[in-house]
Amino acid sequence: MWIATAKAHRAELTDKFVAFKGNPHAGGGGGSGVSHTAKQTPPIQLGTSGGWRTDLANGYCCGGTLGSLIQVNGVQYILSNYHVFESDIVSGGNGIVATTGSAVIQPGLIDVNCTANNAQNVGTLVKLSSLPDSNVDCSVAQAVPGMVSPDGAILEIGTLSSQTVGASIGQAVKKSGRTTRLSRSQVSGLNATISVTYENECAGGTA
Repeated sequence: MWIATAKAHRAELTDKFVAFKGNPHAGGGGGSGVSHTAKQTPPIQLGTSGGWRTDLANGYCCGGTLGSLIQVNGVQYILSNYHVFESDIVSGGNGIVATTGSAVIQPGLIDVNCTANNAQNVGTLVKLSSLPDSNVDCSVAQAVPGMVSPDGAILEIGTLSSQTVGASIGQAVKKSGRTTRLSRSQVSGLNATISVTYENECAGGTA
């Protein structure tokens, strides 16, 4: 015998997911308290501004957050989003695309007036191409020795536990990011189905 069950669903409209853009003739973001946009003295903590060194096209530069540190087979990588490290997949607006070996910087171009020489190289891109044809929004850069805190410390959070727990409704969560700095919330839903549109380069068309 089959037993049919039903679950309530709720639709929530959000803004389009894109890398933050900055005009070459204007400054980047900032805020009070601990700065998540300032150039750090190495080894840097994560939860900070960063991005692909050449993420400038169509009159804008882009960037986002260097999220956390992961280790694979003894090698440390900076984990971020696809749209922060490698979403430039056409050569239209700048004559270049993101490739393995490309430099990843801190802070991101949007926080150094779109001038890469005002930032520092902290990683080298390992292109995963997780989007737009897959279903995982992630990208990694191998950490440059001495440039990233080896314990993976995150601004205003510290070092994370190596133990993980499953998500549950009402569970307290927090994150540290370039724009929102430290923010806290709680889990309000699980197993969501969402549709996200990505650009094919900074201030470009749809991927």
